[in-house]
Amino acid sequence: MDCLTCRNLQLYRQSGQLSADNDRNSQNVNGPKEITLHYLPDFQKSASGGCPFCRFIVRAFLHHNLTPLEDSRITLWTRKSGACDLEVLSESGTAATIQIYSPIKQRPAWPTIVHSAELSCSPDSPEAFDFIQSYLQDCNTNHEGCKVASPDPPTRLIDVGLPGMTDVRLVHSSTLPTPVRYLALSYCWGTKRTLTTVTANLDDMKRRIPLPTLPRTIRDAIAVTRKLEQRYLWVDAICIIQDSAADWEVESSQMATVYRNAYLTLAAGTSAASDEGFLSHEHHAAGFRAPYHEPWHDESGGQAVLGARVIPGIHTHTDTLDEEDVMPLDDRAWTLQEGVLARRILTYTKHELRWTCVSGTACECGLFGEFAADPFRSVFSVTEETEVHRLWYQVLERYTRRQITYVKDRLPALSGIAKVVQAISRSEYVAGLWSKTLIRDLAWSAVYEEYALAEYVAPTFSWASIPGSVDLQRTYDLGRGRWVSRSTVEGFECVPLGQNPLGRVQSGWIILRGHIIKSMLRGSGPSGYYAMHENVKIRVYPDTILEEFSSINKNGTAETSVRRSPLVSGEATETASAGSLVYFLFIGQWIGRLDIGAKNDDYRMQAFLLLGHSPSQLGKYERIGYATCSGHEELEAWFHSSLGDTITIV
Repeated sequence: MDCLTCRNLQLYRQSGQLSADNDRNSQNVNGPKEITLHYLPDFQKSASGGCPFCRFIVRAFLHHNLTPLEDSRITLWTRKSGACDLEVLSESGTAATIQIYSPIKQRPAWPTIVHSAELSCSPDSPEAFDFIQSYLQDCNTNHEGCKVASPDPPTRLIDVGLPGMTDVRLVHSSTLPTPVRYLALSYCWGTKRTLTTVTANLDDMKRRIPLPTLPRTIRDAIAVTRKLEQRYLWVDAICIIQDSAADWEVESSQMATVYRNAYLTLAAGTSAASDEGFLSHEHHAAGFRAPYHEPWHDESGGQAVLGARVIPGIHTHTDTLDEEDVMPLDDRAWTLQEGVLARRILTYTKHELRWTCVSGTACECGLFGEFAADPFRSVFSVTEETEVHRLWYQVLERYTRRQITYVKDRLPALSGIAKVVQAISRSEYVAGLWSKTLIRDLAWSAVYEEYALAEYVAPTFSWASIPGSVDLQRTYDLGRGRWVSRSTVEGFECVPLGQNPLGRVQSGWIILRGHIIKSMLRGSGPSGYYAMHENVKIRVYPDTILEEFSSINKNGTAETSVRRSPLVSGEATETASAGSLVYFLFIGQWIGRLDIGAKNDDYRMQAFLLLGHSPSQLGKYERIGYATCSGHEELEAWFHSSLGDTITIV
């Protein structure tokens, strides 16, 4: 007979129909489900009444010294897999999650219970390496999509030698027997100067690199590589000649190949700098008592073990982490593409180890896959053109919110992903945009208004031309809306700077044909600008702080216009104000239904580029912002009287 307090924990047997008292607590059937809320005396009473599951729960709380507060409820959850855990706030003030499980070396207590190895107390413990080896073995055996078809190695690799050796050395992969299996490292450099390969020490690095001269993070990566019985490791600081622009451009353009072909990528998530390392800290499990185990019987009467352990909280497995749980690695721009490009990643987090591959995700306690915390799949798991553009937009939003030391790297740090997207979409790359979806790609907006970049990074129509984060959600998903372009591309050009065609650019332009509104700004910054046209309000989102300047229009007449305002030391500028002359180019609109039950499309959002005269190129325009107008079908009539104008944006 089912116990109404604990539901016998064997939640896989249930049909999903909860009692009337608990219906209000239930969640989506396909997702994590809150089964019941109770107090410790409820479990104690049920235990005294003969429920072995409630007795086990009471003993587990006492074992872990997690006696709940008198008025603190215990929340029992079931997961999509049928696994379950309990959340509680204890008398000590500790918020804890207890997971019900069976140890991997024992028979599982029931079919859907979490059946795994013990949690590691540190990333360098035997339990941690057991986790790594088990997932490597499973992936090698069962995941065809994770295997490397043609493991061409990078130009250079670190030969880590054997355990106990005090030196390593840099080798050229052309001198190695094929195939070459290697690991790759994803990490934060930090600001402290450490050993790197440069032209002057290249020959010395090939002869020997004493381990003590390397920063701690690289030494830790070498230790893991050796322990996994692998011989070669790729680290950008050592395998790319850092003072050679030519070598850096060529090698950085091969990032997609480097991480795709790696046997395993090690992500040093907890290290903010290369001298911090990632193997010496303690994991979450180190702060609690050893798991509680109790002899049990499985359904057939066989001997089994039921366990209860304290695991990292649910909040550490979601995409909205508390500030203290955000890893330094997740804040750096360069490291994002390393995660998206890799086929298999082992991430060293603050609380436990995390495994990600093309086939799925997991962590030591098993919750990571339950919550789908990472919104990204490996880019190599995408095959369709529409799907790869959607992934590109998702990556861009995350990418532009990360920190980057050199703004000129805004495009190079994403060039590895761009190379894969280009191969799938068969589209030309236009400084961070794509020729096949160019009009739609223009529909980005700045999240914050900052001063414009003082140095040239990209044409103004590119998101890479501004220093901050951008919002691209409206370019691929606005409720149930669909995008309809209202301008056309007449031509474009993007001239690379250097040997990476998807990296830095020295110039670029696009020629668009569309309908233009000449108007004046109203309101004031930041984010307070708007314009009026035929009594309809158009909302303006500036790309940067804006300023007025004296310009010459295409007719050769002097005209006051608006441009992005760069932050120049010692030079005061006046921000654009009400009455400033600007241009709105109608690029497209979103059409959809606000109500899912509506029979016809009842929603419109028109999208415009906000333009000003180019300060340096006569007769051409520069993008200075994005603008929208929602819900006005009559606005479309503004643009049916002519074929529009042709303009060049630089």
